[in-house]
Amino acid sequence: MQLQTKPKIILFDIDYTLIDTARLRQLTDEKILLITKLPKDSLEKATKEYAQTLKISIEFSPKIYAQFLANYFNNPIIETKVNAVFDQPSVYRQAIYSETISALDKLKEKHSLGIFSEGIKEFQMAKLILSGLINYFAQNFIFIFPDKTGKAGELVEELGEIYFVDDNPRHIKDIALTPGAHPIWLKRGPKAATEEKLDCPTILSLEELNL
Repeated sequence: MQLQTKPKIILFDIDYTLIDTARLRQLTDEKILLITKLPKDSLEKATKEYAQTLKISIEFSPKIYAQFLANYFNNPIIETKVNAVFDQPSVYRQAIYSETISALDKLKEKHSLGIFSEGIKEFQMAKLILSGLINYFAQNFIFIFPDKTGKAGELVEELGEIYFVDDNPRHIKDIALTPGAHPIWLKRGPKAATEEKLDCPTILSLEELNL
């Protein structure tokens, strides 16, 4: 008789974990250039100036960015066109990592899956909904904070033992301080490049998740 393993709660970060955020940025930039007919160097300059208004990159808001571009180029139609780009499901689907769907399909059979992310909630939810990834996660296990530092402890206290999959070494180190929290470092993306090794299970692809 085969023993059934108890389902685990696995919470995933979004950016550079499920979705290639650099690829998403490239795709949206290409669409914005196509639909607005703006010169590439002008859009790059405007985008850089918008980025300088943010304290950190996770504060990026498509709606505020669209407003900024409309004001920058003194053309209100740009706002509508840019918002339309960020509403296109195809952009998000194309930015999903190649192994994300198959890995989630496999894990969902045995475990409860959720999200542990940070940033502008509306934008993070759009990534999940428009990409179709939302269907893999339990609604009551979707947690998005402006800053998730220190929040792992609150979730473990509420839900019990949790496995956290994240690309950001800073968050992995924070999670590791919490009893009952099991960090798994997905070593990819720009933040991961700042660390050579962390004292926790490390994978290079979601395919390597063996839970």
